[in-house]
Amino acid sequence: MTKALEYGKDLWLMLAPTFDQATALDGHSGYREKGQAFAGFIAAVAGTMCAQIGTDAARAVLEVTAQGLPSIERATLKAVKP
Repeated sequence: MTKALEYGKDLWLMLAPTFDQATALDGHSGYREKGQAFAGFIAAVAGTMCAQIGTDAARAVLEVTAQGLPSIERATLKAVKP
């Protein structure tokens, strides 16, 4: 894992509790609502990434990320039950 990739992961792990708390307080803690909140968050990040590094580079990052999802260490994930 590169230093920048590790850094990005660490940033999310610091932000995750705030995201979880905010979605719960705002009534978006159900399976569907939380999924939609994640989708909005990811879309906003992807849009910003397109603006900052270019659409082609952002698309490549998103594709590589999607391909790696099955191999993510389960220990770092928090399950959201339906």
